[in-house]
Amino acid sequence: MDQQTKAALKKDKFVTSTSHGLEWAAENRRSVITTTAILLAVIGIVVLSGVLYNNRMNAATVAFGAAMQTYQTLRG
Repeated sequence: MDQQTKAALKKDKFVTSTSHGLEWAAENRRSVITTTAILLAVIGIVVLSGVLYNNRMNAATVAFGAAMQTYQTLRG
């Protein structure tokens, strides 16, 4: 098999797969949109939770540092 034939076969498989995927997405549009929305919501919740956790951890670290400094001052 020469290179042109291989390239043509690969392109045909790609075109076929892509058109099949687009047809499936068009037929199942509602479920694709619903699934995508749920997935984006879950990703948003995970990211927001991580940001909130980091902010609270930083605040706790600062408060603990201030408490330790006060303790060392009173003790010393």
